[in-house]
Amino acid sequence: MFKNFPGYKILEKIQKNKSHKRERKLPLNAIKLIFIVTISCVIALLPTETFGIEGMTAVHQRIIALFVFAALMWLTETMPSWVTSMIVVTVMLLTVSTSSFSFLKDQSETVTISLQRDSKIEEGDTLTIVKAGNAVIADLKDNKPLADVNAKIVPNALYNGDKLAKKDTLKFESTKSFPVTEVQDSITFKHVVANGESVKSICEQYGVSKGAVYKEKKLSPYVPFKDIMGCFANPTIMLFIGGFVLAIGLTKVKLDVALARVLLKPFGTRSEIVLLGFILVTAIFSAFVSNTATAAMMLAFLTPVLRSLPADGKGRIALALAIPIGANLGGMMTPIGTPPNMIALDYLSSQGMGISFVEWTIKMAPFVILLLVLSWMLLRFLFPFKQKSIKIEIEGDIKWDYKTWSVVIAFLVTIFMWMFGTDLWGIDTNVVAMIPIAIFCATGILTRRDLEEINWSVLWMVAGGFALGVALNYKVTDPETGELVYNSLSSIIVQSVPFDNFSPIVVMVLAGLICFGFSNFISHSAATSLLVPVLGVVAGGLGSALDSVGGPQAMLVGIAIASSVSMILPISTPPNAIAHSTGFIEQKDMMKVGIIVGAMGIVLGYLMLIFIGI
Repeated sequence: MFKNFPGYKILEKIQKNKSHKRERKLPLNAIKLIFIVTISCVIALLPTETFGIEGMTAVHQRIIALFVFAALMWLTETMPSWVTSMIVVTVMLLTVSTSSFSFLKDQSETVTISLQRDSKIEEGDTLTIVKAGNAVIADLKDNKPLADVNAKIVPNALYNGDKLAKKDTLKFESTKSFPVTEVQDSITFKHVVANGESVKSICEQYGVSKGAVYKEKKLSPYVPFKDIMGCFANPTIMLFIGGFVLAIGLTKVKLDVALARVLLKPFGTRSEIVLLGFILVTAIFSAFVSNTATAAMMLAFLTPVLRSLPADGKGRIALALAIPIGANLGGMMTPIGTPPNMIALDYLSSQGMGISFVEWTIKMAPFVILLLVLSWMLLRFLFPFKQKSIKIEIEGDIKWDYKTWSVVIAFLVTIFMWMFGTDLWGIDTNVVAMIPIAIFCATGILTRRDLEEINWSVLWMVAGGFALGVALNYKVTDPETGELVYNSLSSIIVQSVPFDNFSPIVVMVLAGLICFGFSNFISHSAATSLLVPVLGVVAGGLGSALDSVGGPQAMLVGIAIASSVSMILPISTPPNAIAHSTGFIEQKDMMKVGIIVGAMGIVLGYLMLIFIGI
């Protein structure tokens, strides 16, 4: 975050400590890396039939291996989350994209041979079709597949006209042929071409008789590399960058300090009310600014107060814990408040179930405020103040020049457009994020140096999760017939697992608890990136059964909530680590509060999603 903002030194100290810890764990991390890479390679190299999933291709198998690699790397924190994301994206581009190594793609190009009705083709004529490999046969007259995409070809058997059932095995050999028992408009044979041979060379070598028309269609299960690389400029990523830029603008003109002073002033000097003020103000900032930056800034204001409080009192524990509670919970209030919100929203948007900025905020704000007030009451009960009054002094004057007014105007316009722009003028929320960027660039508020202060590691981490989602949901259809050629991995999994037997409410609660458990030990963004695609598949399998519990939106937004309320340990979130670094909080106190607040958040969150919806 921008180097002039209050609390930068605190953040710098935290980052140095994390680097030193990582250096001390290098030998152990090397062992974990070797273990994880070995498991992933085994999964990628096993025979596809081992998985027992119908319709699965080698590309799908590699995607599973990459998903397992990402999951294990994020769970064990062998490397920083953003580094894992970059590795996953790079390997994905080299192994499962249309720009993969050529030797990986030789067995995966689909070619179509169309046998069109022709005056030379009559009943009783014999056509010879030759090719060993995977194939599909379809009757284009009725546009119905006569066999599955990956039907296996076995020598020494014949295909007998329209008698082949959908799940039968296609059986051919190079010297066999089959009779045309009925003249049809078109029968299409789709073959995987081996060793780069074209369909024309195969036909010339073996011969396909009687007026066959050859069409080569470069259809393959490989994901377009532009779709994968496009995740780095995903509209949701741009929305996040817009939030970062707003934070930089507020900081550069010291508007953040002025706002903090104004917002805290109404809470007076009574200790318990000041505590409530810090929780609420931190939450408000965190709704629009990085929760890490917010925690560092608010703690910079609070540190002198903490040192002045009696050492034998518990009040300073409550004040120190107010910062991470406000920062973590406040991020749920808006879509840009925290990366898990963005990850869930992006997936929903990709499935045609997008939630607007105003819809999210209207539903989440009352829930967050209720949770903040309950947390305040909990802190008052567990850590009562010995000193009855506290005086907060926030220094720093604001200079009202054109830059300051530019930031104020940009901030107000952006928030207004996020809330109402879509309904009034049809402007997408992600597009609105470009407004402050353009204004700050034009007025000189945002410079080249400032761009270096954007938290690119978070953006890269999120982009890696988006790329996994793209790969899991990519499918291929014939552009001419609209016929499904290669199904997506997520759809194949849905079809192979009996989700109808699952209880929707049990799945939702279990998913929330798993996310809560993961997020207390690994990055919230990593936990959400890991679980959202999986639960997207589960939601697809449950179908209309989810309607009674809020639909797919409730399931995926529930993951974002479970992630944000995970704050048991100092390592659970950066705000926790920042607060713990003050030395005023013991880990047992943080655990006690984190467990209770987390339980309240999950229970109230799911009740809201199920009965009110989002």
